Amino acid sequence: MPTASSWWHTLRARFRPPAPARDEAAMFALQRSRLANGLRLWVKPRPGAGTVMLLLQVAVGSRHETKQDNGISHFLEHMLFTGTRRWNEQEVVEVIRRQGGASNARTAREDTVYWLHLKAEDLELGLDWLAEVVFHPTLPEAKFGKERHVIIQEKGGEIGALEQVGEWIEDLGLGYNVFRAVRHRLYPKSSLLLPVIGDDRSLRRIKYADLQTFYRQHYVPNNMTLIAVGDVTPEQVTAGAERIFGGFPAGRLPPRPVTPAPQPSGFSLRLRGPSVNEQGQILLGAPLPGLNHPDRWALGVLAEILDNTLTQDIRYKRGLVYGIDVYPALYTDVGYFVVYTVADSSRFPEILAEVEAQIGRALRGEFEPQTVAEAKSAIRGRLLLGMESNSDFGWWLTSMSLIVDDQQPVPNLFEMVDAVTPADVARVAHDYLSPEKRYQAIHRPGVTPARLRRPALLTVGLAALGLSAFLFIRRRKKPAD
Repeated sequence: MPTASSWWHTLRARFRPPAPARDEAAMFALQRSRLANGLRLWVKPRPGAGTVMLLLQVAVGSRHETKQDNGISHFLEHMLFTGTRRWNEQEVVEVIRRQGGASNARTAREDTVYWLHLKAEDLELGLDWLAEVVFHPTLPEAKFGKERHVIIQEKGGEIGALEQVGEWIEDLGLGYNVFRAVRHRLYPKSSLLLPVIGDDRSLRRIKYADLQTFYRQHYVPNNMTLIAVGDVTPEQVTAGAERIFGGFPAGRLPPRPVTPAPQPSGFSLRLRGPSVNEQGQILLGAPLPGLNHPDRWALGVLAEILDNTLTQDIRYKRGLVYGIDVYPALYTDVGYFVVYTVADSSRFPEILAEVEAQIGRALRGEFEPQTVAEAKSAIRGRLLLGMESNSDFGWWLTSMSLIVDDQQPVPNLFEMVDAVTPADVARVAHDYLSPEKRYQAIHRPGVTPARLRRPALLTVGLAALGLSAFLFIRRRKKPAD
């Protein structure tokens, strides 16, 4: 018999207004244009937000460097905050802080981004700040040595000798960095291998004149994208950008990084670095195309399925690992599939067998439509949650701006994911994860304290025996009183 409570809930449900429909296509509708000097403008209005996220993206990062000047993109980012025509080093940050806003920058492999989060009413200030910092830095030579020291401290201090020894050990297969081993095999001699922050040797080689030249080569408006997300209109941003940025002249575009040649076949790597216990690492995968390839969506769904099935089996059901990660690691033009876990090395055969079994299911197209649908739903949910704020949405647009040109629409992520079928999942598994294309990097501890215990005890025992024998012989040889 229905209770009073159930009747009440039924009545509320009947008369409750329906939830507002979410226009997913509108989420990806942007106003895009270019100034006469080539600066791209991407504007995403979000009425009612009350704030605006501004990001000025420069298409330069460690991929645009060499071993000789590695770290110069990040070094230059630091130097732009040391003063401008109008503001000294302290005022660069204070002018935004006084308005309650946040400002900063970050350098990555493929871009450098200067960003601000402000009240929407401070849009003009934000545009002015970006133009002043990025186009009118004084790059004071007196600050050059100080910033180099700061960067070296940021990377952990002067450890150049240790870095070289570490690289040599890893190259001999006596280390433990399976990701480094795989990337070095996939992208030999590529600038993708260079650390964003640089190393001691390269940072010491960079001269002040090098920094100035690098700035002039890459910091031109036609090598930049201005992204605005928040409670602003395209007309406001375009008018402000025309007035504030329009006078900076275009420059010659620097060359794009070279795409590494694809690996002809899979490979197997073994690392034997020491460890405090018997835990080792497994990294399996295969080369992939980059963010600019249409298969990225099906590969994402495949990774989601494998991540879930492997987690359910080897984590929850069998307790072989604490966790496992499966994902496509993608740059703009290349990438690699990742199946990674840390576990007791004695359990590696069981783990590897299960990974092979699940990849085999994918190759044979055995994942049910319901399994594919659940994976797509999980991806959609994360995408939606990852675009809630102006900041999150703005950072996503920086990744899109590197691969979407003026003639292409910004992809509707939900449509792209929804379009993936079980047949697509099986196809990309076959195209990219077939046995002859896969790599395997295994780290098994070569030396652990537990393994040293028995030899150490034996050594101590032999030493004690030898000392006892020595004392016994000496006592026998000692003359009587």
